[in-house]
Amino acid sequence: MTHSDLQELLGAYAIDAVDADEAAAVDAHLLECPRCRAEVTELREMAALLAHSGADAPEGVWDRIASSLTEPPPPLRLEVKRDRKRLLNIAALAAAAAVIVVLAISVQRLGTEVDDLKHGQQTATDVARAADAALTAPDARVARLTGDDGRVAIAVVRSNGQGYFLGGGLPALDHRIYQLWGATASGQIASLGTIPGPGVYAFTADPSVHVVMVTEEDGPVSAPTNPAIATGTLA
Repeated sequence: MTHSDLQELLGAYAIDAVDADEAAAVDAHLLECPRCRAEVTELREMAALLAHSGADAPEGVWDRIASSLTEPPPPLRLEVKRDRKRLLNIAALAAAAAVIVVLAISVQRLGTEVDDLKHGQQTATDVARAADAALTAPDARVARLTGDDGRVAIAVVRSNGQGYFLGGGLPALDHRIYQLWGATASGQIASLGTIPGPGVYAFTADPSVHVVMVTEEDGPVSAPTNPAIATGTLA
């Protein structure tokens, strides 16, 4: 996918409305593009504000949105710039707010496991914003986790041990969980926490952790019982 293709996905990505392959592609792109990371952060903040506005959607708004989908598209404008695409992404978020409950659920799927952070409970938007900032921090070590089936995720760990796992491309599991593991250079493996599904999560890791990996488990375990589905080295 081109940079332009990925930019057009940012609005949907910000509300977790892309498929696993698209999410994986955006995750990988965000690792290398600070401008798009900043745009996703802004879109997530706007989505959170819309989701928590507490107001009901105006009567008939969904019918108007649905009927507009059948209208012919506007003429192609070759001079479209990035700022216009950004406005279109924001407009897409505003339309999604018509189904406010659905939007709120989508936002809450990010960063649900942050209870163990030193600063206490954080919102999904806080975790996503902190993860984006960590990716460009000078003291960060970043791992690109890949698997045989093409799954891609990203883990980043700061020098103080604060880490973030960006796993929007992971498929949802039925009656199972993902578990995140850290391995030292000597081969010692320790659990970094469980992951209920796709999203952005916070964790803490010892500075000696060199490799990060993910397994599928029936429930929380003290040691991996299945092969890793994705593995990456922190560098």
